Amino acid sequence: MEKNQKFKAGRPCPACASESSVVDDSLGIWGWEDWRAGYRQCSQCGTSFADSIFSPEQIGAWYSRQFSYPQYESPLKQLDARTRVSFIREKNWLPKPNESVIDVGCAAGLFLTSLKQAAPNSRYTGAELLPQVAAEYSGKRGISIVTLKEIEDHSVDMAFMWHVLEHGPEPQELLSQVLRVCRPGARLLIAVPNRHARGFDERGSQWVWCQAPWVHCVHFTSAGLSAILSRNSITNGAFHYRETVDSFHLAFLNMPDWIPTREGLLRFSELRSEGGEKDLGSFLHSWKLWGNADYLRRARLGRWLSELITSDRQRSELLCMTRLP
Repeated sequence: MEKNQKFKAGRPCPACASESSVVDDSLGIWGWEDWRAGYRQCSQCGTSFADSIFSPEQIGAWYSRQFSYPQYESPLKQLDARTRVSFIREKNWLPKPNESVIDVGCAAGLFLTSLKQAAPNSRYTGAELLPQVAAEYSGKRGISIVTLKEIEDHSVDMAFMWHVLEHGPEPQELLSQVLRVCRPGARLLIAVPNRHARGFDERGSQWVWCQAPWVHCVHFTSAGLSAILSRNSITNGAFHYRETVDSFHLAFLNMPDWIPTREGLLRFSELRSEGGEKDLGSFLHSWKLWGNADYLRRARLGRWLSELITSDRQRSELLCMTRLP
């Protein structure tokens, strides 16, 4: 079979369920230890998804061995949490008094901590997928963190899913769990990397938000995200595009920090071409330009520059804000 021939016999698109897809050459082939995987792109909605399905045990093994807890609490993550709160404030989406609010995939609870300062009269719970993360951070910032399975059915008024839906090989299963705990009429925000972002167009597999297929299992387009919501009778979503504080500092003009290899070391994989920096990227990331600015100031300025040179629909983050039926 030619590698760009439409593929109908294997895994359907996890977003729109179409069975027609092609190899997504731009996202490359990834390797770590004895794992090998690449991506396919849906011929209907344009969503890219892993060409293999990894078990929860496999994915959990990678996270436990290669991802360290301190990353959840870095200064950049704290700044990112504050900008998320600023965004929802601008959209008049702050929680109302006495509403029950959850953040799915909350990690250390930084977003909920910032949100609680902006809307102190609501009730906040972190919802984690990994029990060890919930146990590590629950109560540390005055926020209870439990696993999503522990939350009662139809008990939540507002749910946030910041960059979590793309981490599951079967996003419909995760979305179903979230919808289970939401009351009728609850508000839901989903944010994912934007498959049509300039980062993907310019950098492809070298974009930091293009991570290994067992980490970012699905890269949604707006059509794909709309499709998976429609399959769940959600048809009134408002779509937005945003740059985050790390989307420039770590993203489309930067080389990625790591790519897993078969030896388990964090370095460029021999299975992927490294590519070169763009002239613009080299200039914008030169120390002469930034002087003595610390990296948080570079992140703030980088976000502004990134928004300046990208069109709305090419921005790194795709968001849907909706009210459930």
